[in-house]
Amino acid sequence: MDVSIIIVNYNTCNMTLECIDSIFERTSGVEFEVIVVDNASKDDSASLLAADRRIKFIEAGENIGFGMANNLALKSARGEYVLLLNSDTLLLGNAVFEMWDYMKKSKLEIGALGTVLLDKDGNDSFSSAYFHNPWKILWMVFSQHCAHLVGKKLPYQMPSITYDVVPEEGFFDVDFVAGADLMARKDTFEKYGEFDPEFFLYYEETELQFRWKKAGLRNIIIPIRHICHLEGGTTGSPQSDWRKKIQYLSERIYFRKTLPRWSYLIYASLHAILYLPLTLRTKRTK
Repeated sequence: MDVSIIIVNYNTCNMTLECIDSIFERTSGVEFEVIVVDNASKDDSASLLAADRRIKFIEAGENIGFGMANNLALKSARGEYVLLLNSDTLLLGNAVFEMWDYMKKSKLEIGALGTVLLDKDGNDSFSSAYFHNPWKILWMVFSQHCAHLVGKKLPYQMPSITYDVVPEEGFFDVDFVAGADLMARKDTFEKYGEFDPEFFLYYEETELQFRWKKAGLRNIIIPIRHICHLEGGTTGSPQSDWRKKIQYLSERIYFRKTLPRWSYLIYASLHAILYLPLTLRTKRTK
């Protein structure tokens, strides 16, 4: 088996089925399997996906989060390569073959490989980013709180990278690839570690690739645009307090694992102060 395509589903049955359809419609020249893990969805996912004979369906039994669901699927993946694909993505071309072919032929020590994702309007979307700076993150959180006090909302902006000019090497060297379309060798997960179980959602792919890059692997983006990412389709509104709360909690875990202890203690103290208003708002809306 060349590639195991892993999709995590949580209450996105229709999107997941459309994603699966696009895989089988657009993919050729590579032997692949599709593994779907359902995180105890409350819609019709279990019955509809279990009936789809094209896929290997796994029921997690509870909502174990994005990273752990991928770890679960990895145990039964037969492919030499693994493609983690969000359920809210659609293949517009033969992306699976192109990613696999590049990985197979490249002489680079690649950890994670991704492509330039497109949004629903056909524009470049978030595909990769630099590793997060804790002080910039705290300033952004502070700015969001200030905006909330005057009745405005600021977008949660990742330090993303643009892909207008392709380097001479023919690929973009990045800190980390977005988890929406992440390909790696299966044995990379075995040698350098899978997703950390402490993360429920957000930052799990960042921390994973931080470890891989620290081990000497390169995370790269190749300049093909054959995957559309309907960002937010799997987690709801990007401005919801619930989503912000999960992001802030994951940020704290991420920096605890990647910062020197003294730096993390300063960050954590400031984080706790800035996080308090969000906690109070979230409690009031329950």
